[in-house]
Amino acid sequence: MVWQIYGPRGNEAFVLSDSSVKTRRRSFTAQPDLSYSCRRQSRTVVNASSFAIETLVPSIERHFDHPSTVEWIQKMLDSYYIEMGEELLPNRSQLSKEQQAVAIALSPIAIGSHEYIYNPDEPTFNYGNIGFLDAFGYSWDEFVGLWSRYSVTPEEFDERQELLDCIKRGEWDPRTPHDILRVRKDGSRVLLEGVTLWNVYGHEDGKSGVNRRKVIGLGVAAKGAVYFENDMSVFA
Repeated sequence: MVWQIYGPRGNEAFVLSDSSVKTRRRSFTAQPDLSYSCRRQSRTVVNASSFAIETLVPSIERHFDHPSTVEWIQKMLDSYYIEMGEELLPNRSQLSKEQQAVAIALSPIAIGSHEYIYNPDEPTFNYGNIGFLDAFGYSWDEFVGLWSRYSVTPEEFDERQELLDCIKRGEWDPRTPHDILRVRKDGSRVLLEGVTLWNVYGHEDGKSGVNRRKVIGLGVAAKGAVYFENDMSVFA
């Protein structure tokens, strides 16, 4: 099998072959939507709205439904709806804000974000659900506050920054999923599959709703992951 990685404009960047490196695969989604296919790729990916949370586990770690997390999740969900024209949580209207935060934490889709509020030029990760933290190999305390540039190699800094700038300028189509290669805590690589990226907007001061002129972060949702257990320098 060969994976083709595409940049923010759909340009092919490089090709990885599983004959050259030991991998393990994890799918974050159980029920694929076969009508939704990734542009320029032959395999089917999963629609971000294809899951539903039927049971909310009460023993979830408290940071996932902390009031500040609940507030941020609302901004992420509101912004996702504006960018995508559909809910990330299909049953959102039936859940309280706290239940929505728990549902996102337990989602079979890996969901994370980083924020531009405190240092727009050096964004940091400020959220990762259980699947997202597992994909990168961090605990919550290790991940939140981490400079997001640590998710790529130094050689990839410029490419990553170009991607972030492209999204912030509104030159990125969030409806087109991509596969993105990133670095885990232990230095190994993870290929995030079927990734949706969208701007997170701030709320209007003293009002409900979001302000599309106020980009405060970036949301990330991935449908699956391939973990590379060998040294990725073979592709350098």
